[in-house]
Amino acid sequence: MKALLKNLSYSICSNLINFLLAVVVTFVSPKILTVQQYGYFQLYLLYSGYIGVLHFGWADGIFLKYGGQYYNKLDKKTCSGQCRLNFIFEIIISIVFLMMALLMPNELDKKIILCCVALEISFCLPCTLLQYLLQTTNRVKEYAISLLVGRFFYAICVGLIVISNGSTYIALVAADMLGKLITFIGTFYYCRDIIFSKPPQILDAVHDAILNIKIGVALVIANIAGSLIIGVVQLAIEEKWSVEVFGKIAFTISASNFLMVLIRAIALVVFPVLKRIPANKLPQIYSSLRIALMIPLFGMLMVYYPARKLLSLWLPQYNEGLRYMALLFPMCIFESKTSLLIETYIKAIRKERWLLETNVLTLLIAILSTIVSVFILQNLTLAVISIVVLLAFRCIRLEMKLTKEIHVAVYRDILLEIIMSITFIICSGSIQGFRGFLTYLIAYLSYLIVNRNGMQEVWLTIKSISGNLLKKGG
Repeated sequence: MKALLKNLSYSICSNLINFLLAVVVTFVSPKILTVQQYGYFQLYLLYSGYIGVLHFGWADGIFLKYGGQYYNKLDKKTCSGQCRLNFIFEIIISIVFLMMALLMPNELDKKIILCCVALEISFCLPCTLLQYLLQTTNRVKEYAISLLVGRFFYAICVGLIVISNGSTYIALVAADMLGKLITFIGTFYYCRDIIFSKPPQILDAVHDAILNIKIGVALVIANIAGSLIIGVVQLAIEEKWSVEVFGKIAFTISASNFLMVLIRAIALVVFPVLKRIPANKLPQIYSSLRIALMIPLFGMLMVYYPARKLLSLWLPQYNEGLRYMALLFPMCIFESKTSLLIETYIKAIRKERWLLETNVLTLLIAILSTIVSVFILQNLTLAVISIVVLLAFRCIRLEMKLTKEIHVAVYRDILLEIIMSITFIICSGSIQGFRGFLTYLIAYLSYLIVNRNGMQEVWLTIKSISGNLLKKGG
């Protein structure tokens, strides 16, 4: 029990601080930048979010291969070979993409962004591999500290930019890159015993790399396809309208998605824990974990009401984008359940192909709906609504596949969650104000009453998970 709570506290505390820093940066940057400059900064963040595909599943394969193992029992010789080979490989990829970025006939600002993203490849992707080694072996403390130090440097740089009045998107991009480089250095330090271990022969390292890529390629394609579900809509908005409109929508998505920082923090702890639990016990705890997640999530939606008012006062130039906040806020419900619960279970039972199939299918639907809403109907509201609908579709399809496999009935729960999400959108978008808040509060209290029996099982589930860890020496 202590080990679980200790890791969970490290992860949540570090990510809570990371969350607070992100709040400051996210809400300060649009204040100090013009709408166009902020749009370019968001474009950089969007592009840099997709560089993960360039390890081709290498890091994901290692994550899945060593999931649930203990760090001191890893084959350090093999891991050393993978870390060194991956570092060399990503430097080559970085150089290739830098040359492509310089030669592409883009406008200057986009060329600068692409060059920065190309440079990031050389240290962000090797860092990802090392982070996955820490995460999958449950070294949450070391992972959290290295991440936090990098974010602090980033926040300090942003503070200096504000004080010096040097507010351009290029300065913020440079600050972000420096923060990521510091995180890489910290992660490198914590994994130095692996990196400086004697590596195997080059052919053996290449053979291991190919095996890891085969294991992880489905997962990385699934992850990229998953992130493109939103990205395809954002890129279409930037293409059809302008970087300013794109920036406003991107800001609203960022504001709506803050909760995901804390959810991913918990997921880092849950995956290795589930890997150490006997497979026959996973179905028993699914329903309890589900209730433990969904009840606070629907409660946290009430943050929308004060947040919407404060943001409109702080950033009046983004009011056009903030009016879509009521539509986008429920996406954190579906994204959180997918990231923390469904994907974690799917990885634990090694059914990554479900992620690939569902994410690719959802991406194809996203492309079709984007063509219709953005380029044919030219309707920005419809494009924004499609984001939530697509994420809900992906979440429900994955959960139906998972629960069928582990024999858990969730039809009633899914229906209730859809009703709650629609209720929130109506209360926030149509009724609005105190009446909207009060109506949603009544709906939420009704949801608690319906799930009152399930809430009693949550504590028993936590004790059950901790018992399994103690038996295995966790």
